[in-house]
Amino acid sequence: MLSKPIQSIVLLALTAWVLACSQQRTPENDNELAFRSVPATEADNFLRADTLREAGIVLRQNPDSNPMFRLLQAPPAAPNGWYRAAGRLSASVAPRFNFISEKGDTCSFELQIPGAGPALDTIPGALTLRAGSTAAGADERLELWLGQGLRFGYCWQTAAQALSIPAEQTPLLRQLPLRVLPRGNALADVPVELRSDAGPVRLRPGERRSFRWNGQAYAAVLRSSLYLSQAEDGQRGYVLQALVWRE
Repeated sequence: MLSKPIQSIVLLALTAWVLACSQQRTPENDNELAFRSVPATEADNFLRADTLREAGIVLRQNPDSNPMFRLLQAPPAAPNGWYRAAGRLSASVAPRFNFISEKGDTCSFELQIPGAGPALDTIPGALTLRAGSTAAGADERLELWLGQGLRFGYCWQTAAQALSIPAEQTPLLRQLPLRVLPRGNALADVPVELRSDAGPVRLRPGERRSFRWNGQAYAAVLRSSLYLSQAEDGQRGYVLQALVWRE
């Protein structure tokens, strides 16, 4: 039989071993921590893909094989993630556009505009850009103003409030806020409305529609407009992916 000092030593050793095992990180924990720090990709982001409803759970689907917006060359962004600059388009042919700022910054991007032909606008304009998507969700916005009007407006974002295009001017496309927000695990459709000279026009997911505002011809296409609520992590908000352009 072990003496009391030896029993105490054995007991302390067993206690230390149990504590070490309990604090050991599992592969699942490692994956979770890694997921939080990995930037979003087009192939794996539940807020960057269309969604399905099944028992209140948001499932991942294959994302769009032909994304509406792709940033090819990013200009230097401000600390808050936004880039705003005056400049002009240069040697641009749809779907690829090159914007040169007055300071010489270059921003190259692709916009998949249904039925769009060549565009070689060189008149002065202004660009607003945000490309801050993470594994937590999409955060992309582009607004290109040429002359006195919006030439392109793209949004794929999540926000606590309903979203619109453009964001800070009179909206041509806007989500209609839900009167009652869903709770728990839920996914709800959010109506989208276009502003036109003939009055408000509803736009449905997957639909392309032409309209006129202040006598100018525009078109819009809507990929998704949702309100997402997840009880597990408290993540919730409006989700909008849409494109507006001047025809």
